[in-house]
Amino acid sequence: MIEIPGGPRRYDALPFWTAQASLPGLPAVTAPVGRTATGLPVGAQLIGPLHEDDTTLTFAELLSEVAGGFAPPPIG
Repeated sequence: MIEIPGGPRRYDALPFWTAQASLPGLPAVTAPVGRTATGLPVGAQLIGPLHEDDTTLTFAELLSEVAGGFAPPPIG
């Protein structure tokens, strides 16, 4: 089980989210978009059009610059 804000979810239900890009062969990348109230990093999955890997990566890079980029979560 994995804890999420909506309550515990079965870990084996998570492939549903990766399948949205994987099954049709679309490029996907995750970019940092902020932090939770406790300082944990939050990311967004970005999915691009077929054969547009560079577009998806460029958008993730630009979004990261606007959102502040990645920083490791606090320890402890």
